[in-house]
Amino acid sequence: MSDAKSRLPATKNPPASGVTILVLHKLIGFCFCLLFSFGIVYHHVVPLSGVPIEAGVPAYDTGQMIWDLWFVNESITHGHSPYRTTLVFYPAGANLSHHTIAVGYFPITLIVKLFTRGDPRYPIYAYHLIILLGFTLILYFTFLALHEWGFAGWSAAIPAVAYAFSSFFKEHALHINQLAGFTIPFCALCLTRFYKRPSWVNAITCAAAFAYALYLTEFALYIYSVTAFFVIGLLTIREQRKIIREKFRLPGLRRLLVAIALFAMLIAPYAYYWLTDSVIQPARQELSAFSANLLGFLIPNRIQTPLYDGLFSRLDQKLTVGIGGHEVFIGFPLLLLAVIGAFTPKNNYLRIAGLFAVLCFVLSLGPSLKIAGIDTGLPLPYALVMNVPPFNASRSPVRFVVIGLFFLAIVAAGGIEWLKSQEAARFMNQRARQIVLPAILVWTIVESYSFVAAQKPYSPPKAIESITPGPVLNVPPILNDGLACLLQVFHGQPIATGYLARMSEKQISQYVELKQLFDRGDDDFCRKAQMRGYQNIIVAPNYVLAPALSKPLAHCEIPLVDLARGTTAEFDTSKAADGSLLLTVGIPHLDYGRRIDFALDEAQEILGYGWSGREPSGRWTVARGAAIKFQLGERKPGVLRFRAAPFLVSGSIENQTVSVALNHRSIGTLVMRDPQPGEYTLSIPVEVLRRWNLLSLDLESAEAPKNLSLGNDIRLLGIRVEWIQIDIAEK
Repeated sequence: MSDAKSRLPATKNPPASGVTILVLHKLIGFCFCLLFSFGIVYHHVVPLSGVPIEAGVPAYDTGQMIWDLWFVNESITHGHSPYRTTLVFYPAGANLSHHTIAVGYFPITLIVKLFTRGDPRYPIYAYHLIILLGFTLILYFTFLALHEWGFAGWSAAIPAVAYAFSSFFKEHALHINQLAGFTIPFCALCLTRFYKRPSWVNAITCAAAFAYALYLTEFALYIYSVTAFFVIGLLTIREQRKIIREKFRLPGLRRLLVAIALFAMLIAPYAYYWLTDSVIQPARQELSAFSANLLGFLIPNRIQTPLYDGLFSRLDQKLTVGIGGHEVFIGFPLLLLAVIGAFTPKNNYLRIAGLFAVLCFVLSLGPSLKIAGIDTGLPLPYALVMNVPPFNASRSPVRFVVIGLFFLAIVAAGGIEWLKSQEAARFMNQRARQIVLPAILVWTIVESYSFVAAQKPYSPPKAIESITPGPVLNVPPILNDGLACLLQVFHGQPIATGYLARMSEKQISQYVELKQLFDRGDDDFCRKAQMRGYQNIIVAPNYVLAPALSKPLAHCEIPLVDLARGTTAEFDTSKAADGSLLLTVGIPHLDYGRRIDFALDEAQEILGYGWSGREPSGRWTVARGAAIKFQLGERKPGVLRFRAAPFLVSGSIENQTVSVALNHRSIGTLVMRDPQPGEYTLSIPVEVLRRWNLLSLDLESAEAPKNLSLGNDIRLLGIRVEWIQIDIAEK
């Protein structure tokens, strides 16, 4: 154990005269990490008012993160609990303990609001600053932790860079709860200092750090679990048991109990809400989908790791089950250094770190082993863990990768120490040794960098200024509606939906009721919404609605904010017969004779609202109205052909009547009585065609299987379309 003792020396507190210099060094180190991180994640931070845009609207996850910051700040500053609210899923409300709202960021958001004098966009500014701070602190605390363990210079810097800008953190650069992964090295640093210098101050600091992590990220669960196992691992070593007993005597039992009591007191408010919350546990399919793919550890993704361009593209495309290299790729420099570290002379701490790295990577694979495009079904250790509270509420085994990478960084630091040692001189000359470490650092930095498109400054739509005080119903109802949350930041009224990591039966039931109410397209939709207490309706801008669903909105007696203007107006033939309006959502080109397979992703671009996701045999219409948008290069008399099967139920739904219109003009009505798939054709007169076209289906008999006691499917099923094609009509 002499090597162990040398790795964790019992350092003395610095003299008073050196404290100032020490603090200055820490500050300089932090500033360097800040500037370095700013260079790597520049476009995630600048402009401060920017919001990522997907399909013409703010990215849903971003809307959720910004809402979290706004909600916590407004709740605390108004004396309310940040863990219970009726602002989302009104009137059912929500317990937010299973939804990581990152309460720990409150001081930053408050400072930003005060500094900007209450600018309505202050949560967006805070969001970008927190992204920068997250990467900075991951880098900074990882470096400090490695330095605390006796690694200096290259040995601390290279693994810290590799860890902070690993594929996982880059993939989750928009998720501030994931960037709170800095709590992992921070807690490790505090625990190490307490172990080396078990003073009263270090005990209190350690207790506060571990409690604080719980208010920032779900990684706190992993920190607690791994810490417990790590301590158990140390206690299996006889010499360590003796050392730990001696160290625990130094602060005294009373002070240790005070530290433990402080930890318990700090986590108590969160624990209370968590224990009183009731959420739907994730399905096994979710656990599998959010598990790592074994080959993903070794195969980089072209977008996330552009350094290798298309070198691994063919292999990356084979990772079709679980999560691939875009999120779990270890990184070649870190892996190489870890392999070297694993074969260095015996070091108990490196061996323990390596063992825990392997254990965490195995846990990240989820309940069964997935390799390339195959789920082997081979059970893995997570199959036992997933049934144990609180892991039974987690749907993302892949997050164990973050802990695994941290332990791997320790082993990699040991590998660098070996490269710096005299023993390495047997394998390379002095000049090579001077070059190899700077070269590995450059390799690590270049591998860590990925291009991110610049964001555009965001301002809320002026139309929401017309919202009156009272609850808001956002349509179409979306189960995880990040846009609704982002808009609420500016209008401040309760909303019927929201975006929560975990939901309750009550919230799901409310969503199902509202979704079916909208998807039926009844003329009294607005009246029924008002009867449920909603005083405003906001129409989302990124959904093209069929007339069957858009017509009821024309008869609202309550304020209607139609953000879809500019996305569906191009299909209004009374306003722009030549389709000359400016588009805000792309309308895909559809060639005559081109068959669109609805079982493939290629169909997604032509679909408006009212369709299911792709299934092995096509896509279902899931509302009383469904839309398809497209443009044609030239206008000729055509024939619409498609293959479909109706949803029929003996004794309840004997046929499906499908009214088909093109640009609001009927081109035919089909009555489908055969449950088997069949090919259907309709003529398209040339005078009906426009530059941009809206094909709409009106399905008056669509119904949800659940409403007919045929399972739990809540979608209003009409027909299942396998493919669609437009041909030039024969003369």
